[in-house]
This record gives sequence, structure tokens and C-alpha cells, in this order.
Amino acid sequence: MKSALKRLGWSQAELGRRLGVHVNSVTNWANEAPPVYVVEYLRVCELARQILERPSHDNDRA
Repeated sequence: MKSALKRLGWSQAELGRRLGVHVNSVTNWANEAPPVYVVEYLRVCELARQILERPSHDNDRA
């Protein structure tokens, strides 16, 4: 989880804000195991960032 937050440029407080949970919950997850939904949320966010950061190829559109 910590590495995903670093790649996204988010703090634990930012993740808590985005998920609507207290930062203490996020801190607990960082020290233990985060719930599956948090792992999946971070994975989706990382994939979305990768897609959005790809160079656009306007000529590739049909």
C-alpha cells in the first residue's frame, strides 16, 4: 500500500479523504494489511493514471 501511495503521489491522509475514512484507519492499514477493497481501489487508480498519462495519438482515431 505504501508503494502505491508513493507512485500516486498521495499521503495517507489523502487516501483517507478519498475513501471517506479517518486517517487512523489508513495508518493501521499501512502497518498491517489493508482491506481488499483498498488494494483494488489503489490498483484502479494506478491504472487510470497510466492510461491518462499516455501520449494521445489523434491520428490513431478512426
